[in-house]
Amino acid sequence: MPRSIPSRPTFWRPAPLAFLACAAVLAALGGFATPAQAGDVNLNFYPVSGRSLDDDLWSPVEDQWGFGGTVDFGEKGNPLHMALGFHVGVGAEDLDSPVTDDVVGVVTELSVGIAGAWQSQGRLRGYVAGGFSFVGAAIEVDTIFGDVDDDDDSLGGWIEAGMAWRLGQHFSLGFGARTLIGTDITLFGVEGDADYFQFGPLLAWSWPARQ
Repeated sequence: MPRSIPSRPTFWRPAPLAFLACAAVLAALGGFATPAQAGDVNLNFYPVSGRSLDDDLWSPVEDQWGFGGTVDFGEKGNPLHMALGFHVGVGAEDLDSPVTDDVVGVVTELSVGIAGAWQSQGRLRGYVAGGFSFVGAAIEVDTIFGDVDDDDDSLGGWIEAGMAWRLGQHFSLGFGARTLIGTDITLFGVEGDADYFQFGPLLAWSWPARQ
């Protein structure tokens, strides 16, 4: 396990812009004013997913674990929902060399978009969502001379899809996939991206209760 995380978290700089963009979209949609006022709310949470990034930029931490969630909400009976999300990917590698010890890579996203959801007559619920993300990326290397790190941020597009089966009136269990595309990241002078594909289990919570 890494002994530290990136010490200069400038990958959080896109956060204010993300919140402003989300507020503007919510205001424009009117009927989707807030999740609390929405007639249909669904939280899709990824507890842990395998994630793969470009090894040209991210090696040796191109294989990461992703976690986070996306909430979609809208008027009951309307298949198009507003979608907001927060996702993080973390990769760590212990090189155990005389000069370099731990390498840690982090990708952080604040996402906004639109989701299309459908509910079967039984217990199956599926959804497809997409939009844009405010992305931050960082790598930290622990050396005998001290920690060396670099970070960058970018805009990108995301697509997500999942399928879950109801276990009760509110909770569901299933699987989902997510991809990030179109980012432009430079770390330690190397140009690349933070694009990825991930797949893993999906935990879902829906309101109101499903009968």
